[in-house]
Amino acid sequence: MKITYLSQVSVLALAVGAWGFLGLATVEIAHAQDGAPPVTGEETTVGEDQTISLEETSAPVGGETELEAVTIEVTARREAEDLLNVPASVAVDQNPSESIQNPSEGAAEVGRRVPNYSVNDVGTPTQTFGAVRGVGTLGFPLNAFDTTITYAVNGLPISLLAGSHQLLDLERVEVLRGPQNVLFGRSSQGGTINYVTRKPDGERDIRVRGEIGTDGEFLTDVILGGTIIEDRLNGRGSFRFTGGDGFVQNIPTGETLPDRQILGGRGALRAFLTNRTTLDVSGYFEQDERETFSSFILPDGPDFPASSVVPPQTSDRDLFIGDAVLRHEFNKFDLTTSFGYQRINFESVSDSTDGLIFSELTGAPSFFFDTPGTDEGILAQEERTFFGEIRATSSPDADTRWIMGVGVYRSNFDSMVTGVNSFGAPIPNGVNDTDLTLTDVSGFGEVSLNVTDRLTFTPAYPVFADV
Repeated sequence: MKITYLSQVSVLALAVGAWGFLGLATVEIAHAQDGAPPVTGEETTVGEDQTISLEETSAPVGGETELEAVTIEVTARREAEDLLNVPASVAVDQNPSESIQNPSEGAAEVGRRVPNYSVNDVGTPTQTFGAVRGVGTLGFPLNAFDTTITYAVNGLPISLLAGSHQLLDLERVEVLRGPQNVLFGRSSQGGTINYVTRKPDGERDIRVRGEIGTDGEFLTDVILGGTIIEDRLNGRGSFRFTGGDGFVQNIPTGETLPDRQILGGRGALRAFLTNRTTLDVSGYFEQDERETFSSFILPDGPDFPASSVVPPQTSDRDLFIGDAVLRHEFNKFDLTTSFGYQRINFESVSDSTDGLIFSELTGAPSFFFDTPGTDEGILAQEERTFFGEIRATSSPDADTRWIMGVGVYRSNFDSMVTGVNSFGAPIPNGVNDTDLTLTDVSGFGEVSLNVTDRLTFTPAYPVFADV
């Protein structure tokens, strides 16, 4: 049992099966014997893109510690390979599910851990979006396509409205800096955020994590993995329930904000159809319900920190992501067929007229601004997306690396915004009804040509058509 102390009382319990303990992943490097050995457990930064830690790999011999290098595997080019061989700027956040201090806001916290990636979090899940090297959405996204960076799960695209979700049972987060249009499709001029989940590899894995803290903070994680049918079917599942009551008093209602409850789960199956054919099926669901205060709080006001909004700003998102990946290994190349589906329903109600702030501005009593409906914004969004792709890739042991394929992405997006503005709050009056349908057909190809032992030339092409 490992006990960690964060800003709250936290207990982490990890149970393992017969194959041993699976804890936090570490990466090790070797050091020269004539130099001072690094301190075990310390972190070392290698270049811009990776942070690794040092661990002993064997008992000291003759007063010296033997260390070895372990490969950091990434799928930045849609196939697993050594990070050092990727001709692109890639940052890897290893094991975010365990190491992030605030798991319920993990997607935003990645932005504080990865260089040149920032996340704007305003307290609602569909309005949490990122920027890579300063390139991202200008202000707030007008729709699900209004972005210059994209999000993916295991290389398969997900909507901008689903980019901020629970980092549940993840192996790593890959932040790909710079244009990624060839392999990750449209709207990825700034970069791509690729969430890589743990795979159902058949190893027995049982984990239970619990946290409790002040202000009603709690978190429960349960992870189960193992073999269902020997040499035929593996499975893995995870579950999270987290929430809290906040610490800002909302005077009219007497409740404390922000208040949230988040329920999420992920399941995955891997079937071995033949010796060379595998089928991976996975699904993720999330219910995210929150209540929070307005964007600003009156400093040094009565009962600080306090707000006065009726109703509190509420948001409710239901999210489902499902996919199936069929892969067959031929003698000369691998063929992969992928299908994906997403369903997103989101609704929020906001009161932008905080009675304490407007009372200070006008001299009127705060309750004068607490009438429901006088300054209110209502946002309802719904999106359904479908994705399909067929791609062929060179075998891992091929002399020349190449990839080519075709794909189609279709999204149906509906949005209804209703605003009532009586006291000059920063919301528009009227109704904005948006109905958009996007169908994107693409083809792509890339090949790496070894010019010399140390020089590789990689031409690539993308072809897109929005219909």
